[in-house]
Amino acid sequence: MKSAFFFSLDLPSREFIELSVGKAKDQRVGFLLQIDIKSGILSESKEVARSNYDAMVEVARECSGSAVLLLSQESGHIGVSHDEIALGRRIEEQGIGFGIVSCDGSRVKILNLPRYVAQNKLLNIDQLEDLIAPSGNLQKLFEGYEDRKAQRKMLRLVAEKYNKGGSALVEAGTGVGKSLAYLIPAASWGALNGEVSVVSTSTINLQQQIVTKEIPLVEQLTGSKIKWALVKGRNNYFSIRRLKLARSQQTQLFNNDRSKQLERIAGWAEKTRDGSLSDMDFVPHQDVWDEIKSDSDVCLGSSCPSFQTCHYQNSRRDISKANLLVVNHHLLLSDSWAKNSDTANPQRPVLPKYKRLVIDEAHNLEDVATTQFGTRIDTDGISRILERFSSKGSGLLVAISNSLEKNPENPELVKIKNSLDENFQSILSSAKESIELLLTIIEEKIHPFVPGSSQTVAMDFPDVDVNYLIVRASERLCSSLENLRKKTKSVRMALEMETTSEPNEHILDLISSENSLEEIVSGVQLVFSGDHQEGSHVRWIEWSSNSKRSNRNLIIQSMPIEPGTTMRNALFSEMDTLILTSATLSTLGSFDFVKTRFGFGSDETDPGSRNLTLTEMMLASEFDFGTRSLLAIPTDFPDVRNSGVLHRERTAEVIAEMARHVNGGVLVLCTSWESLVEITQLLREIPNLKLPILVQGEDTRTRLLEKHMKNSKGVLMGVGSFWEGIDLPGAALRAVIIPRIPFSVPSTPINAARIDRYSSRGEDPFKEFMLPVATLKLKQGFGRLIRSSKDSGVVVILDKRIVSKSYGSQMRDSLPNAEVVSGSWETIRVRLKEFCGLFEPGQ
Repeated sequence: MKSAFFFSLDLPSREFIELSVGKAKDQRVGFLLQIDIKSGILSESKEVARSNYDAMVEVARECSGSAVLLLSQESGHIGVSHDEIALGRRIEEQGIGFGIVSCDGSRVKILNLPRYVAQNKLLNIDQLEDLIAPSGNLQKLFEGYEDRKAQRKMLRLVAEKYNKGGSALVEAGTGVGKSLAYLIPAASWGALNGEVSVVSTSTINLQQQIVTKEIPLVEQLTGSKIKWALVKGRNNYFSIRRLKLARSQQTQLFNNDRSKQLERIAGWAEKTRDGSLSDMDFVPHQDVWDEIKSDSDVCLGSSCPSFQTCHYQNSRRDISKANLLVVNHHLLLSDSWAKNSDTANPQRPVLPKYKRLVIDEAHNLEDVATTQFGTRIDTDGISRILERFSSKGSGLLVAISNSLEKNPENPELVKIKNSLDENFQSILSSAKESIELLLTIIEEKIHPFVPGSSQTVAMDFPDVDVNYLIVRASERLCSSLENLRKKTKSVRMALEMETTSEPNEHILDLISSENSLEEIVSGVQLVFSGDHQEGSHVRWIEWSSNSKRSNRNLIIQSMPIEPGTTMRNALFSEMDTLILTSATLSTLGSFDFVKTRFGFGSDETDPGSRNLTLTEMMLASEFDFGTRSLLAIPTDFPDVRNSGVLHRERTAEVIAEMARHVNGGVLVLCTSWESLVEITQLLREIPNLKLPILVQGEDTRTRLLEKHMKNSKGVLMGVGSFWEGIDLPGAALRAVIIPRIPFSVPSTPINAARIDRYSSRGEDPFKEFMLPVATLKLKQGFGRLIRSSKDSGVVVILDKRIVSKSYGSQMRDSLPNAEVVSGSWETIRVRLKEFCGLFEPGQ
């Protein structure tokens, strides 16, 4: 514990503390205040807990950086005990201050200051740059060292934003080495000032690269140990207590196959390193994982017998000790949403308070925010909640009833049991009927459920009667679920009154069910209310008949059309240092598109608008694309829009020919699952093509990449996530084939709403939205080719619109400066043979 600092309370806080301590009598009271470090005055006092240190720590987790938690003493003497020192350390881990206050508020002793009011020490930018400059530590570590001027330039900018504060938008092309450029300043700042930096990525590959490769390298360069933590969401961890409970009840919970999987998990649990899903060598069924995952609703906290060995709690301890946190975009935005949520039952924030943020792979941020800031409800999910209560005679109600039968002498418990038998079943039946009614209206009034298919429609039904029926059905569903929630709460409260103080699993399960029902009701009301967030969200429904749980499933969604404003106000504007970076952020040499999508430069008439000044930096790739890469565009190829089957047949032929030319090492990037499946089938039908064909969906992404690296003479085919975050150096990747320009589907509800938004402003939605999105995606796909200075290869785009349409030149100009060859496939074939003969793998 640091030396104590003595501060004073303002008069209202002093009077408030004296009054509160008097009312609390013998209880220790925790108070939360704000500190002015210059004046030495503490103010804005409010009581947060009495004699409950765990509750005080929970409050500390959600406090602002200038907050101080004061613990009252019983008398004017403010000595410090061992218990108070221990509490102070726990509070300090949350980034806020801690101290002791006398019972009359006359004296305050601050044992540690808030993390963000201490005077920061500045980074020596020249010294940091020297680490990676010629003759620096990086050159000493690597024999093949090459000076990267762009990397040094980016490092200086990031370090400057740490020293002076501010925001920057940095496009760092392939080979710049942007990870080191931001990690060195971030880690050095944490070591110097003890302040937390958060680094967020969108792909698991980059997260793993940062913690297994980049951070150890930074430690070598700087000569100091970095306090870091890889942060995962709570539901990624299993609960030791819940696993034991599920195993004891597995005959009631699962069928034989699920029980076998539970036992497999139990074996894994004994040897797992971190207790998270990513440490598993198999994917558990969702039903099984739901029964054993760590869940705040049923967590016993420090009362749990497994608290000290709990993997999730251990991860929280690691987080509290770290000053460099590596997260993903989903967790980053979920945490931000939780901290700014004003809902009745908000999620608990995962991250401590922080003011320094680096967002890598920032080009994906808007897509993640669209999902994270939206609402999704599905009838299968609601049915799973209902099955918790009554599932083939073995649900929660039966378990509670069987437990209560053991106490027939207690009249209150008998009453509770009778209420379970009498009222719950009718309420459950009403809820199930409400779901069925909603499904029936959709099927009869909008579109029938077609076996094995799914449909999507925006919720702007022109038929007033249909709209009325759907709204009324949703209201009935909410009413029945709310009745169930209230009944659940009444049973839970009655059980709490009649049971011992020891943890009761049934009560915890009821609390979890209560919260789930409240969340569902809130979501359904939000989506179906006619004027909810009018104009800012798009609502739609999807329904299908291929659900594993039932013949029909309905998904109801609401998503923000432009989440940039929320990101800016709830996240970006809260940062002292903000770095947004990626290899693909610009289109036509400008950041205008992504700045708009991120909410920068928004209309100042927006009452929530907080303008942020961005420093912009574009750093070109360090690699010689002009010499070592070729962009081939055949113009005699079938039109991708009008001759789908013929185009796919020719695509399969080109893939086979290219694979033979370069002896494998081919990556095919499709734009839809349908085209991926059809092209794969056509490719496998080509005679004498004796090359392994690895296809996304036929194995995990990780295992596909491992197989391809081991046998680099094959063809790897993917869609979606395969367009980015893949590193296949040398012979593993000699050619990238892109059958179609990756334009987004304009008819999806979210894209249609965004197109309408651009049109309503008098802007061209294709030019201002669809084209930039496709260009950034195309840049990502092209970027898979060259991953080191020794790599070489060919990109083949089999969509002649990139040369025949006026916008094609804009897309080509945004790509790396490769040699371009276009014309007939015969002409291209000649140049390909020449080019591929120039470079052998690794040459």
